Amino acid sequence: MKRLLFLMMAGLIGLLAWSATFTVEEGHLAIVSRFGAPKQVIAKPGLHMKWPAPIEEIQRLDGRVSVLNTERAEFLT
Repeated sequence: MKRLLFLMMAGLIGLLAWSATFTVEEGHLAIVSRFGAPKQVIAKPGLHMKWPAPIEEIQRLDGRVSVLNTERAEFLT
């Protein structure tokens, strides 16, 4: 019985630790929002910590600059 309780607690702690970490890849940004309000922007790649899922959410964006240079053209409106 004690072993089962220990395994359940270890699983719960592991699940909590897994939901409180996230990674930011190189060239990407992560916006951390707490209860829907943006709190910080993380641009440094690597492993980061946050509060578990119901409290803080992560939105990942591409941080690279996208430039589109097209030739001038005439458009009929």
